Amino acid sequence: MLTDPADEAVRQTSGAVGLALALISATSFSRAMARVCERAWRLPGAAVRIAAWRWIAWLLALVLVILLQGPIRDGFGVGLWLGTPLLFLIGLAVWLWTQHLLLAGRVSRLPLLPGAVLVSAATSTLGVTAHLYVPHALNRAIEEYGALGLVLVLLSWLIVLCAAVAFGVTTGAVLAEGPPLNRYLRIERVP
Repeated sequence: MLTDPADEAVRQTSGAVGLALALISATSFSRAMARVCERAWRLPGAAVRIAAWRWIAWLLALVLVILLQGPIRDGFGVGLWLGTPLLFLIGLAVWLWTQHLLLAGRVSRLPLLPGAVLVSAATSTLGVTAHLYVPHALNRAIEEYGALGLVLVLLSWLIVLCAAVAFGVTTGAVLAEGPPLNRYLRIERVP
């Protein structure tokens, strides 16, 4: 047990360093997502002082959405007939907000709509159909590889999900900037 005052200083320092490392590690996903959005729209990276709070806010919102995804998908007990469109609409709002937030408001919301529609459609489809693939793949992989099989299947599913998000955001940017959508979406970039 640490009782010496010098040991207490070490514990406080290591706690602060540990917290900083945990925060940096946790925000790496949101920073990567911000880079995907910036590259899709061919924008330079936002200044850290502007973007840092956005990374944390997005990460917290993502955790909340993940926690609520099950009840939303089930239509809050009503069923898939309500849950599926609800999942799509909430996903649409989340991905529209995500792009706007992580791009630091440098692209107006309307041009971000095609990407939000594509990502929401992809993630909703993957979310609704996950029960068809994941349990069988998990059982098969666990039988063959043990605990490592669990990791392989979940990692594969996350790769598919992240690829769908990156593809949707990028394709949405291309669609918004090209004809005929560019006439209707009026792309405005804020420096």
